[in-house]
Amino acid sequence: MDKAKLKKRAFIASLAALVVVGSTAAFLTGKDLAGNWFKVAKVDLDITESFDQDRTLSAGEIITKQPSVKNTGDVDQLFFVEICVPVMNTTLVDSEGQRIIPSGATPTDAEGYRQEAEIYDLLANKDGALTVEHSSADSKYGEFSYQNAEEGVKGWYFLGEGGQFTVSETNRVPGFTDGKYNTYLFGYNAMTAPGETTIPVFDKLRLRSMVDGDIPGGTVGQVTVRAYTIQANELNIEGLTGDGSETSLYTEADLVKIYKILENKSLTGQGG
Repeated sequence: MDKAKLKKRAFIASLAALVVVGSTAAFLTGKDLAGNWFKVAKVDLDITESFDQDRTLSAGEIITKQPSVKNTGDVDQLFFVEICVPVMNTTLVDSEGQRIIPSGATPTDAEGYRQEAEIYDLLANKDGALTVEHSSADSKYGEFSYQNAEEGVKGWYFLGEGGQFTVSETNRVPGFTDGKYNTYLFGYNAMTAPGETTIPVFDKLRLRSMVDGDIPGGTVGQVTVRAYTIQANELNIEGLTGDGSETSLYTEADLVKIYKILENKSLTGQGG
């Protein structure tokens, strides 16, 4: 592994059975709903996507992945999604085949180039799509562009990073070596009517270039999408600019306020 230069195409031996897990949670503010989260109205959702489940990817390869949220309940709902990007201990490689030096490191051997880094870029097809901006251009982050909300246009607002979490051994996908994820929170700027589906958060997934052998053959790279909802008639929040309708979409500030209030409430729900 201690090479001055690596091949431009750093193939992963086998990054197989790419898995997407969709978790759902329905947030209600009624105090007596702990035993029955359909007591006021049916609040339910599905994560839908166009995605190839069983693929073995090589470095730089792009596949379609378009996670959206469908309202399968019987009242209008507001959606938030959390995208969880897998992180592994690996050596990243640039377009010239050179090992990328981790931020703040001064490598003296091959091991010094290894870092905990996201293994995927998540890409949006939309013209003018925005990219998640980090506080630094650290290589540990992949590219993450998304179908952003605009004035008068439905879309997603990036509401911040949720930090890193580690999946317990009991919940870990077999073969996933580290079980660590970086999380990204997004809010949809429109209420979604029963039977309707949001636009995708993003459209494509690309495997980043890494050193051969860093990830064992048969490793599963799992991108997790978690969706959260609250029914429309529960949003009795003052000071909002919009109301989520076609003519008065929520602003980023509205969604931040709504989400913070939801976090501070004692909510019932279901998820994983």
